[in-house]
Amino acid sequence: MPGFPLPTASRRTRFIGVALFSALTVLAGCSTEQNGVTIPQEAINRLGGISMDDILPRSEPKAFLASFDRYCAPYIGAPSKTKAVLEHDGYVKFAIIHGNAQAYAHPRGKPMVAIGKTNSGVPLCMVLSRENTALPRAVNSYLHKHFGARITEVTKFIPTRRDGKYRAWAATASGRQLLYVTLLKPDPNLGNIFAFTVGLAK
Repeated sequence: MPGFPLPTASRRTRFIGVALFSALTVLAGCSTEQNGVTIPQEAINRLGGISMDDILPRSEPKAFLASFDRYCAPYIGAPSKTKAVLEHDGYVKFAIIHGNAQAYAHPRGKPMVAIGKTNSGVPLCMVLSRENTALPRAVNSYLHKHFGARITEVTKFIPTRRDGKYRAWAATASGRQLLYVTLLKPDPNLGNIFAFTVGLAK
């Protein structure tokens, strides 16, 4: 893993960084899943002694979707604004992936949030959680509540991967074409990771 050596006390931090890298690279369209993770020193200082359950919690639907509404929904296509709000709310930059994606964790166990860009330059924002079987249903209800008949489930935007399950929806809001994606991806250390992502469709 690139970057500085991690102290023994922060092995849990490294494990989560690698797991997130695996999930985020799928959504960002990166070509490798083994290299390209940097964990900043601040993350080790502030999160190294915190349990995995707090860094990447198993979120309940209400908290998960509240985080999506707080950090992703208002700033679609504007990751710098998401970053500013995350930092204002006490989130810590946990991992940098390939230099174009950043994951943020909260010391008090709030849902993890990540921002970045696809290989084609499309900005993304996502909220991540350990698997909670109630989350996929909650996300589906959330999207149909907000868009009604203006949202359509699609599959053509989603890459084929043997180790991840995807759903995607296209919607139009304020004249913009939006793409919402959920990913459920297994990880050997953390179990399944669930991500809910939004970006501008191209």
